[in-house]
Amino acid sequence: MAEQGKNRLLVFDRAGIFEWNYRDQLKYPFGVAVNAAGNIVVTDTGNDRVQVYDEEGVFLRTFGSKGSDMSQLKDPYGVAVDAAGNIVVVDDKNHRVQGFGELGTFVWSFGSHGSNEGQFHNPFSVLIDVVGNIVVADLGNHWIQVFDELGTFLQNFGSKGTGDSQFNNLTDVTVDAARSIVVTDSDNQRVQILISRVPF
Repeated sequence: MAEQGKNRLLVFDRAGIFEWNYRDQLKYPFGVAVNAAGNIVVTDTGNDRVQVYDEEGVFLRTFGSKGSDMSQLKDPYGVAVDAAGNIVVVDDKNHRVQGFGELGTFVWSFGSHGSNEGQFHNPFSVLIDVVGNIVVADLGNHWIQVFDELGTFLQNFGSKGTGDSQFNNLTDVTVDAARSIVVTDSDNQRVQILISRVPF
């Protein structure tokens, strides 16, 4: 887990027992994902980069730098790893999602600033479902957007408000055992569980 206020990464075992922490060279770390090999991928948000460690906390590599060119980042927040080990990063201030290979090589990018389908306004969190679809919590547009593994738009749902399936600054997204989408609806102070129209 990333403890942003103390600029450190904390690791616990499955029983919740503390194992180790790492804080060197991290500045406001936020997103955490683990690949099939057990390597830990962290968005080092304040440094506009991604850092990778092995399961014992040994530093492996870093990639990304501040900017708006392809492979550059501005406030990366959410991160996810697909079945092939590719790393998907929410590039918040560039209003896009970027994909990198397991070793940090740039692969693709999609999205632009706006409120139309496939556009983002400060995207915040991301997950990859069991068939490889990319699900993004688009904080500023107050909706969820779903893309295939190549970044092709599939669907979106939600709008700003307090009703069912409406959001006010959604900050996290995941999928439960029934493959429903679970959303942290931050400013409405609740969690919502939604059924996607795309088969997961």
